[in-house]
Parts: sequence; C-alpha cells; structure tokens
Amino acid sequence: MKTRVLFIALIVLLLAAQAGATDFKGKTIAGVRFPFFIPLHNGSNFTTVTGNREPFMMGWNFGAEVKRGFGSHVLIGLTGNYLTTHDDTTAVENAGGEFTSSKHATAKLTGLMFGLEGQWYYEPDWRFQPYLLAGVGLDFWKVKNVVSSVSHKASDFNFKIGTGLLCPINDKFAIDAQVKLTTDIVHLSQDFPAGFYGPNDWKKYSNRPFKAYLEPTLGLNLFFGGELDSDHDGVPDSKDKCPNTPAGVKVDKTGCPLDSDGDGVPDYLDKCPDTPKGVKVDANGCPIDSDGDGVPDYLDKCPDTPKGVKVDAEGCAPDADGDGVPDQLDKCPDTPKGAPVDANGCPLDSDGDGVPDYLDKCPGTPKGVKVDADGCPLVKKITEKITLNIKYATNSYEPDAKSKLQLDSIAERIIAYPETKIEIRGYTDNRGTAAKNMTLSENRANGVMSYLVSKGVPAVQLTAQGYGMDPKYYVADNATEAGRAKNRRVEIESVK
Repeated sequence: MKTRVLFIALIVLLLAAQAGATDFKGKTIAGVRFPFFIPLHNGSNFTTVTGNREPFMMGWNFGAEVKRGFGSHVLIGLTGNYLTTHDDTTAVENAGGEFTSSKHATAKLTGLMFGLEGQWYYEPDWRFQPYLLAGVGLDFWKVKNVVSSVSHKASDFNFKIGTGLLCPINDKFAIDAQVKLTTDIVHLSQDFPAGFYGPNDWKKYSNRPFKAYLEPTLGLNLFFGGELDSDHDGVPDSKDKCPNTPAGVKVDKTGCPLDSDGDGVPDYLDKCPDTPKGVKVDANGCPIDSDGDGVPDYLDKCPDTPKGVKVDAEGCAPDADGDGVPDQLDKCPDTPKGAPVDANGCPLDSDGDGVPDYLDKCPGTPKGVKVDADGCPLVKKITEKITLNIKYATNSYEPDAKSKLQLDSIAERIIAYPETKIEIRGYTDNRGTAAKNMTLSENRANGVMSYLVSKGVPAVQLTAQGYGMDPKYYVADNATEAGRAKNRRVEIESVK
C-alpha cells in the first residue's frame, strides 16, 4: 500500500511542472524543511511480546540543508534531520498511516540523520523545477522505553532516492516539495539487548521494526549568489518583471517585451500593432469583433448582429419594421410596431391557434381548438346543466350511439376551456335495492367520464359521482314508466 502511495506521489510531482526558469550555477542554497517521516514496516518477521505488528507511527521530521549549484541542472549538498515518533501497542498493521501519539506508546523513537545528496533538474527554462535526487547518509537511532526511561541506540549507512518540485517565490526564496525514500543498507553499530524491542538484538534488519522510511516534506530555500539572467534578455532576474521572455524578443528596461500600442499584446505577437489606446483586443492584438460582422466592437453600435447579416459602417443591419430582426432575415417585414416576434421576425403565436399573440384575446387556447378572429374558441363554454337520458344495453355502462354524438359535442366544449371543471352525476329510479342502484349510478357516471376522456378531455377536468335512488334527486314521478325514465339520467354540469 505504501509503495503505491509513493508511486502516485512521484507521478504527481513529475507531471506538475510547466514554464519559467532558474539557473543554479554558482548559487548557494540554504534551507529548512518539515514536517513528516513515515517508517516503512520491515515485514512479518518483526515480533514483540504482543505479536506480529507494525509499531512505529508517522512522526515529525525537522531538517536543515545547504546545497551548491554546479551548472544549471545539478545541485549537490549536505542535509541534517531530526526525526521523532512513538510506537502504538494497539497497531497490528499500517501504523505508519497514523500520526504519532504517546497515548498507547511503550517506546519513543528519535533519529539524527546526515546525508550527502545530489539533485538533477530536468529543464532549466521551466518556471517550476521538477527534479530527481539520490544520495547516501548516516542514521543514528535511539529507542527509549517511556516507562523505564531505558534507551538503546543503533547506527546505519543508508541510500536515498526521491523526487521533488522547486517552486520559486522570487529570486531569493523558493518552496521545495519533496518525497524521499531512505533505506538503511549497512549496519554500523547497535547496543540493543534481545527482548528490549523485539525478541532479538538489532544487528539483523529482519529483527527490526523497519529498515526504510519515507519523508514527504516541504522546504523553504534561500538563494545566495550572483545575478542571474534566466531568459538571457539582458535584464538580470532581480530586475526582470518578465523572466520568461522568449529568446530574441526586444524588451524594455524591466525585461518585458515591447508593446508599442499598449494593448497588452507584445509587438512580437501583435498582428494589429496600431490599435487605438483603450480598445479591447484578442490574443493576436486585434480589436475584438464579438458578432463577426467586420466592424470591431469599439466602433460597433449593434454588437449582437446575427452571423452573415450585412451591416453598415456602424455595424448595424437595416430593420424596416423595427422588430429587432434585420430585413435580410425577416420573413414578416411588415410586423406592427411593438408586436413580439420570433427569430424569423414573425409575430409570436404562443398557443398555435393561427392568431398572433398581439391580436389574441384568448391566448391559452388548447391545441386543435377552432377559434374566431380574436383567437377565442368557436364553441361556447358549458354554463348550463346538461341532462342525458342514455339507453344502456344489458349489463353495459357505455353510452348509446345517440348519446355519444351529444357527448362528442360536449367534449369539444370542455377541451376548449381548460380552466372548466365538470361534475358528472348518475341517478336511478326507485326500482331495486338502494345498494344496487348506488353502484349502478356510479358505474353510469364513470362510463360517461371514461368516454369523455377517450375523446381527449383531460381527466383532471372531470369528476364522477353516483347518487343512486335518493328521493331528493327525483325529477319525475316513479309511479309511471315515463317518470322513471326521466329519473334514470346522467347530468353534466360545470362547477367552475
């Protein structure tokens, strides 16, 4: 897992650099760095009285260094670091992923590290400087029992590899992000008795809790030395306000490329070198023409002209009817003043009834409804109560053919006025039981509702209710067949 983390860190640092320059030749660099080091577990061979585990946690790392530049690519220097952390008696694996704490500690680890390192920088002309490093050094370790205060020491010769990214702040200071892997390769001395920390002494690396450690750190570097001119424009870096000027470009006394017309685009890139002062320009130094009509914005009085439209010297296209659509694109050139139009210059007809919005007195007409010259439905809104005496087939609740013709007309009137709410009521005569008649009246009301929905009436405009043989709703005498026929009815009425 830690190897994968290291690999990802290396790749990120290697891909991070883009543009700028620092010449190290003749420079002395002093720096400090912090904050972390991560012991890398030596494997399952390390055993304590509590079992196989990875004891030491991520800890603090404080260092100082001094380096000397030997050319534009190479730095060689000395480093010194102080490391400290604790173990964790509860950790079985991945202790290095937790930060040091004495809460569960039995031992404190400290170390003094001294190294000789060389750093190789990829490209001196980049502003941010990625580099590789390698070196050797000496490690002096001490493990102290936090209970008894007894301590023992070991020393080793090590080998180092790593990578980093140097980020200059100015010509004197730089931030140095670095990841370094140190591996102890030669045992020099130790006085660990068997059982003090691990079952054996520390002569063999397999008996130690770790033999390598990772140092992810940030450094602050201070540069000493002569004046540099990284871009070779004749202006030293300390005075150069444009330190990345391309070779051969003429510069002013501050090291910046000349810009004769002051448009922010240097002369060597400016394809329109005589632009008037204050005019906004593109990357080529030419006045911006946002609508592409050939008239630059600073002269264009109609800056949003559609593509391909011919314009006058002021960037405007003729628009005889003043609807905002130039004559060249206007398919309705005589639109009355103030009438809203579409992209073709024609009056809007939001409900698609053939009457433009500016003339439409009924602007929300549903699609397909026939309207008059004012855009209003030809059919009248239902305001009266409509009674249907439907002749039903046996065991059927579907309206008969004659009633369907009447319902078709009713459906048109409902659809034409979407704000209308219709109640459909079913009634019976007094023959049969109350329960049976209630069901019958409900089914017949629902049958009418279903037929209206099938003709396009939105269901949200309709409600159906059965009232059965309730005497208060009789409209005729049930003593006669004619009276009972009148009572067996369906009523349709607007409730809104």
